[in-house]
Amino acid sequence: DSVNKALKLFVTDKDMLEVYRMVKEAYPDAEMEKLQSELTKSFSYFKYHFPNSEMPRQYVSFISGFNYPITTTDTTLGLSLDMYLGAQNKYYEMLQWPRYKVRFLSKDYLVADAMRWWIIHCFDKNEPVNNLLNHMIFHGKIYYALDAVLPYTVDSIKIQYTSKQMDYYSQYKKNLWAHFAEKDRLYKNDLKELAPYVSEGPFTTAISKECPPRIAAYVGWQIVRAYMNKNPDVTLQQLMDEKDAQKILTKSKFKP
Repeated sequence: DSVNKALKLFVTDKDMLEVYRMVKEAYPDAEMEKLQSELTKSFSYFKYHFPNSEMPRQYVSFISGFNYPITTTDTTLGLSLDMYLGAQNKYYEMLQWPRYKVRFLSKDYLVADAMRWWIIHCFDKNEPVNNLLNHMIFHGKIYYALDAVLPYTVDSIKIQYTSKQMDYYSQYKKNLWAHFAEKDRLYKNDLKELAPYVSEGPFTTAISKECPPRIAAYVGWQIVRAYMNKNPDVTLQQLMDEKDAQKILTKSKFKP
């Protein structure tokens, strides 16, 4: 009964009614059809590469009251459209969310986010991510799979970087790799030391205010790309099943 009560409060809340109206405006029928066809296309690539993985039986759109963008169950992919209303939305301002977070809350990012969450849902089998290298390669594999299911989407959309942040990597990739390779950083099991390289934020605190956030995941992506280029006989399914992060690094011959 308390659930029904909470639900009733939610659906009759003045702000939620306005948010619902905003969602209907931002996502009219034509937009929803376009979204559905983009997802269907991406999932056809997914099925091609991962014939044995589960596929969503349905896509469901809803409003979450600004709680989470994407949800997954074994059969359903849920899209919380109030999380994709565009950076200028007044509710994001009222919630005082930081600029770096709000910048990516637009429909441009919706399909890439949805596919990334589905890939994580299928392949995150909770291996112990116990050092920086494992973390890098795990996320590198996720983004590489995203490349396969979104072949026409630019990297900056997939990783949620600005063009300036993309340029930063191009300019400093040698220094970044040197930073990770020194002091045994790749192999340390210290979560506190790992955190700055993997967490959300406006930048990577451990490196500089210009360095994009989650830089370890981005570097991992480049390592996995190098590995797949050097080992053309490895299938995407085999890549996702490969648990040995060190083997992927070694065989990638990664030299930024």
